[in-house]
Amino acid sequence: MGGYHRNHWVAITGISTQSFASVSLGGSLKDKLSSFDSVMFDNMIKMNEKSITIESFKELKNKVTYLSGKELNLIFKGGWENYYKIYKYQSIISYSRPGFNASKDKAMIYYSTTSGGLSGAGYFLILEKVNGKWLQKESANVWIS
Repeated sequence: MGGYHRNHWVAITGISTQSFASVSLGGSLKDKLSSFDSVMFDNMIKMNEKSITIESFKELKNKVTYLSGKELNLIFKGGWENYYKIYKYQSIISYSRPGFNASKDKAMIYYSTTSGGLSGAGYFLILEKVNGKWLQKESANVWIS
């Protein structure tokens, strides 16, 4: 697949954050995020128990390739070398659906990015709605390789 440029991303869809929950257990998120809200976190886990299919965004055409978890698993039967043959060294991004606090003015998402076996990280973000726009308020790195 030619035509990839430096700012091209490969995004994974259909991944559940349920598997990510164990990354943060033991109170570590409360320590890392001053505005951590257990209602928001529990809502995020609940919202991601089932995967959904998203449509690609027109604004990101030619910048993002969307893959399902199933497609990615097929590619990785050949390991990272097989991935690199298809997508060069473009980063893989996976992300969750947001979980909201009770007043719906804050949200939490999980995302990770990786471009190799020892080149990746996972984060929880807290977003806040300010003047009608969602802004990143805090982030916590929960794993790195």
